[in-house]
Amino acid sequence: MRTFELFLDDDRYAAPAVVFVMAADEAGARARASEILLRSPHHLGVEVWSARRRLFAIGRRPVPETVA
Repeated sequence: MRTFELFLDDDRYAAPAVVFVMAADEAGARARASEILLRSPHHLGVEVWSARRRLFAIGRRPVPETVA
């Protein structure tokens, strides 16, 4: 199992919430991110990170790429 950091963009707050999830792989992390995104209509997007590296983003609106 790996730990993934999810940055959740919620239209009610100015800063993203950070959620840590355990998953076997990136596919599992994507499934958990999708579940979290769909929990509320206020959830706009989720960025998924592992080992200080952005893996992917999903959302109800385009999520901009992180500038390194």
